[in-house]
Amino acid sequence: MDQSIAYPDPRAKRALKARGHQLKAILTLGRQGVSDAFIEEVSHCFDATDLIKVRIAADDAAETQSLAEAIAARVPCHFIQRVGRVVLFYHPQKDAPQV
Repeated sequence: MDQSIAYPDPRAKRALKARGHQLKAILTLGRQGVSDAFIEEVSHCFDATDLIKVRIAADDAAETQSLAEAIAARVPCHFIQRVGRVVLFYHPQKDAPQV
């Protein structure tokens, strides 16, 4: 992960989870896994917003967790929360104030 992106403190993380609760998953990661094209699409989504949900087609929680961590490391962004197969990611926008 890019060290220039500060990880949100617990209060900010709670606020991000609350904001993310009402969001719908805007991307779906298929069984083919994390590709360069998928990472590019996630990065493109972060141009428009700082918080996105991604649905991951995985067999179990451990696989979902590992794929989410791989996405967060490659984008780079913060992996905020996983509920089932839906994952919440955060990347602060350059011109917006930090949460």
